[in-house]
Amino acid sequence: MRLDRPEVLQSPELRRLFAYWWDRHAEDRPPSRAEIDPVDVPDLLPDLLLVDVDWTGDKPRFYFRLAGTRFTQFYTEELTGRWLDDLQLGSWQSFWEAEYHAIIHEWKPRYGLNSVVWQGRDFVRFEWLMLPLVTPNRRCDMILIGVRFEGSDGFQLQSESPEDTRAVGMTKPDDG
Repeated sequence: MRLDRPEVLQSPELRRLFAYWWDRHAEDRPPSRAEIDPVDVPDLLPDLLLVDVDWTGDKPRFYFRLAGTRFTQFYTEELTGRWLDDLQLGSWQSFWEAEYHAIIHEWKPRYGLNSVVWQGRDFVRFEWLMLPLVTPNRRCDMILIGVRFEGSDGFQLQSESPEDTRAVGMTKPDDG
């Protein structure tokens, strides 16, 4: 389901990331990698992923250029330098591949609340936001992702049913 406004983002950090990304839009396209700098949002770095899109094969592949420290802690392995299709994600593999393919073709932000039992650990809930980075020659060659894990810095999700995935609308967010 497509959303009209990003206010559904529960995390203030993800709302700020969306506003940062939105403010760097070019005339008719999302910003490119050259038009954003994750260092501009230093407090979000532990929660960010930068994913390269490799268009050279039969189908696009996704390479983790940068993975924040919370991802390493959660996944228990370094994600930087790995390919999405090489990760051991079990039943989540097709879900995430579909999300990545949707964003590179539609150029629309993706948003979701999810929960998972991971590697025998307790139930983990998280909110995520995927933002396309599109070159001036009109190709999505990178994805900026922010994720807030419940319990990180006291963050708590409000939803009782976090199995929801939807596109975030392209309306400019309110300041604050």
